[in-house]
Amino acid sequence: MNRAAAISLIILVTAATFGRAVGNDYVSWDDRDTIAENPRVKEPSYDNVAYYWSHSSGGLYAPVTYSYWAALSWLARGVDPRVYHAASVVLHACAALLVFAVVRQLVASDAAACAGALLFAVHPVQVESVAWASGAKDLLAGLFSLAMIDQFLRFTAKRQAGGGRAQGFGRAPRLRRSDQAARRPWVSTGAGAAGSASCAAAGVASRISWAMPAIRV
Repeated sequence: MNRAAAISLIILVTAATFGRAVGNDYVSWDDRDTIAENPRVKEPSYDNVAYYWSHSSGGLYAPVTYSYWAALSWLARGVDPRVYHAASVVLHACAALLVFAVVRQLVASDAAACAGALLFAVHPVQVESVAWASGAKDLLAGLFSLAMIDQFLRFTAKRQAGGGRAQGFGRAPRLRRSDQAARRPWVSTGAGAAGSASCAAAGVASRISWAMPAIRV
């Protein structure tokens, strides 16, 4: 499997799995207060967005999330739930691609990295965050966390390679077995490539889920 095919498959599977959520309405659990009937989101302006950078809302300080919702409202000229659900699917697809990039730096196989990314993309634990409009805060937190992990792995790989030119997408230099074990402690030494990718994706997902309460976007 080449890289382009893997990326296309991840996007298509993610869209096919969660595409039906785009037609959903808002739910009574938070969506009305945070988006649909929130005047600062319905009528986005500099003052309305800036408010969330100096105030909490509902006990949460999440300025990036409210800025994101206000931006969607401005782009769509309203708070159409289809726009928010579609944006959530896009965020999740981007996160799945980042999982592919991360796992690809841990295993020397596009197919194995694709398998890990697909496991992350379609795992049932993702449904609430993707299908619930207010769950975008979790999607953003996960996306930024994965981007951080990806960049950290690229930085360490570049430094180990002697400070050479930055590698292409997912093309980190091969590491010694001891270095690989140190960078992916949740992967058993005897696991096959596909199994390693699945374990790596699960490890990334579990670490992000534990970090979620401490991350506010």
